[in-house]
Amino acid sequence: MTQGSSESSLAKRHEFSRETHSELKRSEKREFLSHYVKKNGIGAELGVFWGHFSEVILRTFRPRRLYLVDLWDMQGDSFGNWGAYTDFGRLQTADCHAYVKGLEAQHPGVVTVVRDSAEKFLTEYRGEKFDWVYLDTSHRFDETLRQLELISDHLQRDGVILGDDWIPDPAHPHHDVFRAVHRFIRTADFEIVIAGKGNQFVLRRGGSQG
Repeated sequence: MTQGSSESSLAKRHEFSRETHSELKRSEKREFLSHYVKKNGIGAELGVFWGHFSEVILRTFRPRRLYLVDLWDMQGDSFGNWGAYTDFGRLQTADCHAYVKGLEAQHPGVVTVVRDSAEKFLTEYRGEKFDWVYLDTSHRFDETLRQLELISDHLQRDGVILGDDWIPDPAHPHHDVFRAVHRFIRTADFEIVIAGKGNQFVLRRGGSQG
């Protein structure tokens, strides 16, 4: 590698930051979900990454209690090479976890950071029932379906399930979320309130008032 190409590579590396990450603008476009949740309620975000949407939740959902759940460094030093999204494998899971822990420090008594899998968290959860839960985890069919079922067990009667990656295209790698939601509503007393806008979805129990 020549010196010029090395410097160019370093310049591109330095451009990668939380403030310029694609999740920043994408999270801001999800603010509309706040219209579907109970303010001053109890909620959980399952799959937190770098906490971009967590900040939107705190600002627009105004939760009384918020659980932020992710594996972070339990899944390794980095998130893997997911292209530019993870700086081609250089983004450190510990750095993302540290940022979200900072949100916990900024919002004492409101934010609780849980470093664990979504399924284990839901299985072991013994707190008050949730008014809403936001799901953005593995995107695999079986895991997503299982998590939806576990969420429903901990949800208030008028609570809602929100989630990311509503992708109708069967060729898309996250299409299993779309499939899992449809399987879930066929077997559970839930219905789709909205789906598709910004690749988001909102579910509520059948007969609930929105």
